[in-house]
Amino acid sequence: MTMRYASLAGVGCTALLLAACQTTSENALETANPKSPPARTITGFSESLTCMDNLFLQQGIKGITMTAQDIPDLTLKTPTGTKDMLISALSRMSTRSGAVRFVAYGSDLSDIVDLQNAHKSTSSFTVPDYFLRGSISQLDEGVQNDQAGGGISLGMVNFGGSVGKVVSVVSVDMNMGCVKDLQMVPGLTSSNSVAVVSKGASAEFGAVINATSLTPGSINMNLSSDRNEGVHQSVRTLIELGAIELMGKMTGVPYKTCLPQPLPPKTAKGAAPPPVAPVSYAPTPPLRLCEDAATAVTTAAADNGPATMAAAGPAQGEPAAAQQPAMPELGLDLRTDRGVAPVYNVGESVVLTATPSETSYLACYYQEGQGDMVKLFPNPFDRASVVQAGQPLVIPGPNSLFSIKAETSGSEDRFLCVATTADLDDRLPLELVESEMAPIPVNGLEDIAGVYEEAGAGEPMAAQLLTVRVR
Repeated sequence: MTMRYASLAGVGCTALLLAACQTTSENALETANPKSPPARTITGFSESLTCMDNLFLQQGIKGITMTAQDIPDLTLKTPTGTKDMLISALSRMSTRSGAVRFVAYGSDLSDIVDLQNAHKSTSSFTVPDYFLRGSISQLDEGVQNDQAGGGISLGMVNFGGSVGKVVSVVSVDMNMGCVKDLQMVPGLTSSNSVAVVSKGASAEFGAVINATSLTPGSINMNLSSDRNEGVHQSVRTLIELGAIELMGKMTGVPYKTCLPQPLPPKTAKGAAPPPVAPVSYAPTPPLRLCEDAATAVTTAAADNGPATMAAAGPAQGEPAAAQQPAMPELGLDLRTDRGVAPVYNVGESVVLTATPSETSYLACYYQEGQGDMVKLFPNPFDRASVVQAGQPLVIPGPNSLFSIKAETSGSEDRFLCVATTADLDDRLPLELVESEMAPIPVNGLEDIAGVYEEAGAGEPMAAQLLTVRVR
C-alpha cells in the first residue's frame, strides 16, 4: 500500500507539473499580447503637415523631386529612423497636392536596384533635383536638474517626500542642396531644438506600532511616480518641423501660418477672451536655388507635368548684365493718424500706419523717450508678418488689446518699421524675432535698423524712422 501510494503521488505531482507548465505557456502567450490598441503617431505638427498640403494645392505646386541622405545621430545617444520620419512627413505634405516626389536611393537599396535592373526598361527612373541632408546634431543632457525634498517625524509617525525635474535639449539640423552640382542652397536650412523634460515625485510614510511592547512592529510605505517625455518622439517632432520649414522656404508659401500658434495671454477672471486675429494667405518670394542667381522654383504646367528648374542665361551677343532680373524697388510709407511730423498731448492715443510698396515681411518697433524698446508688430494679437503691396497696416490693429499712449510731456517717442522681401527671422537675433512685447536689450532703434541691414545684405529692404513729439 505504501509503495503504491507513493507511485500515485509521483504520478499526481508529474501531472500537476505538466499542467502548470502548460498553463504557464498559455499565460505567457496571453501576457505577451499587447492590451493597448495601436494608435497613429501624432505630433504637435500633424495638422501643420496637412495645412502645408493644402497650401501647395492652392498654389499648384507639384512634382518636386528630391531624395535624402541618411540622417544620423551624431550624438550616438538617440538612434532613430530619422530618414523614414522625413519621408513620412514629406508624404503627408503631398497627399492631395502631389508637391513632393521622393526618390528612394541609398546604400540600403541594393536589392531594389537589382529588381529594377531586371526590368526590360529603366528609362522611367527620374534623377531628383534636390537632396536633403542633416543629423541629430546635439544632445545636452541634464542642462537643468532641480531636486527638492523633506520630511517630518512626529513621535511614532514620520512622513517624507521629494520632487525632481531634469531637462535635456535635443537639436536637429537639416539643409537642402542641388543634385546636379552637389551645392547646398544658401538659406535653405533648418536648425531647431526642443527641451525634453523628465519629472519624478516620491512620498514615504512610516509608523511604529505598539512601541511599549518588547517586540514593537512598524509600517513603511513608499510611493513614487516618474514621467519622461520621449526623446525619440521629440526627434520626430523636429524632423517634421524641419521638413515644413525647408519646403516653405523653398516654395515661398507662408508656411508660418501652418505652425502652431502660441496661446493668447491670460485674461482676468470673468473677462472676455481676446479675439483671434484672422490669418490671411499671402504668397512670398521663393529662395533663389542652385548655382544660378536667376534660378527659381516653378510650378507644374497645365498638363500636370513635373515642376522644373528654369535658369535664365544671356542671349547670344547680348550683355550678361541685361539678362539679370531687376531687383524690386521697395518703398515704405510710415506715418501716424496725424501725419509724418505728429504732435500729441499727454494721454492721447497714437495710431501708426505702415504701407509697403511691395508685398513684404514687416516688423515695427517702439521706443518711449529714452526708455525701453519693444516690438510692436508682429505681436501676440497679430502674428502674420506678411503685408500686401500698397495695403496699409494699422498698429494697433482692430484685434489688438493694447494701445500706444503719449505719456511724458516734452518727450520724443520714436517708431521704426522695416520691410523686407525675404524672411530674415533665421538670420536675426532671437530678441528681435520674439513678439511678446518684452524689452529689447539694444542701445537704440538705429542699432535695430543696422542689424536688419546686416542680416538682409543683398535683399531689397526699406526702413523708416518716425518721431512723435509729446507736449
